[in-house]
Amino acid sequence: MNQRFAALAATSAILASASLAAAQTVIDFEDQVEGFLGDPWSIQGLTFHDLNTVSGVFPDGSSFDPEPTDECVCEDATYWYDDFPGWGSADKLLTFANAYIPGDNLSLGRVSTVTIDLDQAANSFSVDVGYYENGPWGGIVVHLDALNNGQVVASDSFEIANGGGRDNGAITSLGVSGAEFDQLVLYSTYGNEYSFPRIILDDITITWATGRPTLVVEPLVGGQSGSFHITGAAPNTRTYLAYSLRGPGQTFVPFLNVTLDLAQPLQAGNAKNTDGSGSVNWTLPIPSNGSGRTVLFQGAQNGSTTNVVTTQIR
Repeated sequence: MNQRFAALAATSAILASASLAAAQTVIDFEDQVEGFLGDPWSIQGLTFHDLNTVSGVFPDGSSFDPEPTDECVCEDATYWYDDFPGWGSADKLLTFANAYIPGDNLSLGRVSTVTIDLDQAANSFSVDVGYYENGPWGGIVVHLDALNNGQVVASDSFEIANGGGRDNGAITSLGVSGAEFDQLVLYSTYGNEYSFPRIILDDITITWATGRPTLVVEPLVGGQSGSFHITGAAPNTRTYLAYSLRGPGQTFVPFLNVTLDLAQPLQAGNAKNTDGSGSVNWTLPIPSNGSGRTVLFQGAQNGSTTNVVTTQIR
């Protein structure tokens, strides 16, 4: 990144960011028909894919292999809701398996890893989780990671109880917020390896980061050109791309009347006008001595900013 980088005009003043309109989606699976849904499978802006593609271990020391035939499954789970009336929304739910039990009874499918792509950026995601505890499952940790451009920006997890005796049903929830993200990964571990508990999901609630332009940064490689894309911005408007090697911060830029979420930001390349749809692209050289460095990027127009993308130069 050695081409005409000029420091953005900045002061130490902090300007509170304007609140952005938010659209929320709740997915309760009640519109689905019980049965196999496939892999990949899409619903209301989410795409589930790459189900149970890893090997790993159970707490008793036995192991498992990837399950290439596993799919997303809709279960009619009336009996589960009878036992847990405050959980989810009766009577349909989501699980992952290569078999299911038709009718009011259900099976809890297995989850080693599931990836969920988002059609647009979001800033909050929560889901009700049902699972088996005790028995052979105690000690497994279930994780939910939110990623933006491949980097983890928020996480949540819970550990399955190990109270001894037979396994039994239990409920909890997982949620991530506080950062914008475009992908989620649900996965399970035991120690340092993947594991394979039994899990069901219901009542996904996602808040989309609407009203804000979106910046996407393609993977950056030292000594090569890097690609940067902004969409959803004001059309036919002067647009700037900023970067920081110092990490996150708050920097007020007077001539744009915005606060960048970057510490000591610098301008990347030349300012460019968006097209009629509010999109603009840059192709910029990445210095060969930048490999291994972590860089934060953010776009800006007069009165608005994009999400921040954190990436490591390869």
